[in-house]
Amino acid sequence: MEKPRFASAREKLESDLHDARHGNLVYTLVLKARRMCFYRELTSADKALYDRHFDTHFIRTAVPMPTANAEKLLALMDAGVLSTVRHGYADPPVGVDEDGGFVIVYETADGERSRLRADCVVRAKAHDFGLERHPSPLVRNLLRRGEIVRHEEAGYATGGLALDPHGDYRVTRRVGGITGPSPHLSSYGSPVRFWQTENNYAGAFVRAAEQVAADWAETARGIPQQTGNPESTAVPDDSELITTETRS
Repeated sequence: MEKPRFASAREKLESDLHDARHGNLVYTLVLKARRMCFYRELTSADKALYDRHFDTHFIRTAVPMPTANAEKLLALMDAGVLSTVRHGYADPPVGVDEDGGFVIVYETADGERSRLRADCVVRAKAHDFGLERHPSPLVRNLLRRGEIVRHEEAGYATGGLALDPHGDYRVTRRVGGITGPSPHLSSYGSPVRFWQTENNYAGAFVRAAEQVAADWAETARGIPQQTGNPESTAVPDDSELITTETRS
């Protein structure tokens, strides 16, 4: 699973299309196993083993590309409009030339380094779940301020941010040297620990959204109702909110 038998993305796409039309028992079993949400029960050492050898295969099987999209991609390849290269996290970032074109340094099938110029680049690679490298300035600044913390078990960072261990979607934050559930923030989806290994399908998003809404509704019911002139209500100073830090 680390070294697929396919020499190119095209071969893999053609194989997946064939399996979509004719079925693949292995993929069916993989999807069933993944829906059992076993990942959280693994030891930290077994989580590291799973992440290294199996996660990419499981996530691709659990959230497949629609057949129509795969057929469109193959048509673009046949027309010479689209080509693919292997570009992993260890490769240099895609550069931009003076004329606005893109320069990609990548690894060939023979393991050699090569360069490619392109008019347009689609970065079709999986998420990097290291929060320090998250593409969103909001997430990086929340992490820096301690409003979110990364999930770790026995020194192994599984990827994603930590949630309240009591089972809801409140994020864990750090105040001084103490961690605890945030009174302000909830999160679900790909930034959350275990999401990519257990919950990355449509029903999980709906269930999480319903639970977050119920949690905040319960919180709102516990807030004393204000009376008096609304104009006299103090407006909180938001100068320290995270949104002001991400304007740059």
